[in-house]
Amino acid sequence: MASLLTRTGVITLALLATGLLANGVVHAQAPQEIEVQQAIKVALERVPGTVTEVESDRHLGRAVFEVEILSAQGPEYEVTVDAASGEVLEAKLDD
Repeated sequence: MASLLTRTGVITLALLATGLLANGVVHAQAPQEIEVQQAIKVALERVPGTVTEVESDRHLGRAVFEVEILSAQGPEYEVTVDAASGEVLEAKLDD
């Protein structure tokens, strides 16, 4: 439990540094290997635009970051990034 609290505290500090938590666009964290900033960078490489929300979640048993991006062309996308490898698993129009 202490390890999880420490990890959550470190993630929270990292999110505050990026300004995302202060703007209310990040939700609960799941265990991961990459930092949220790396997930955002990878997601923006796939879909250029403005990040509107970041969530950590589980997808098919894997820890992932779900990064919502308002694309430069207008529609909003959800990019799923594997939290262990940093690989983009999926990029789709957000419902």
